Amino acid sequence: MNHQQVQVLATFVLLLGCRSVPKVAPGPAANNTLATYIRLFNEGQFAQALSFYDGDFHAERVQIPRAPQDDVQLIAQACAALLRRCDLRLRSVISTERVGVDSFLLTATFNDSLGRHFIAEPCCDSGVVVGESAWQFDVHKVGDGYRIGKLPLYFP
Repeated sequence: MNHQQVQVLATFVLLLGCRSVPKVAPGPAANNTLATYIRLFNEGQFAQALSFYDGDFHAERVQIPRAPQDDVQLIAQACAALLRRCDLRLRSVISTERVGVDSFLLTATFNDSLGRHFIAEPCCDSGVVVGESAWQFDVHKVGDGYRIGKLPLYFP
């Protein structure tokens, strides 16, 4: 192989490594995991819901006075205090972006307990955009299933 052929091959390999990860559907497993996760929170089945969670509880431990050490009790209190909107129901997954081999950002919309499209209202410098109606959840493969890296919507 001559010098020019090596340069062409090296350029091709470099460009191949720089291509963006395509937007594709994760298939039903990741979407079903998010739907199950949200449904379990909505039904108050916090222990089962947390079996799909792959994150921490820092915000809850900071926001809840005398926060219990038990994660299930902690989330139950956060949901009861409406720090976490566990009462919302998944309306639809409106977009999916692949961010890694087995990692996706699912953008979802929600209905409130009366079945109306949920849209954020202003509250308490929470960082939530007024009028926001779609939120992203990172869904990633762990072992044989998917896990969610975000708890239900947070409104301090």
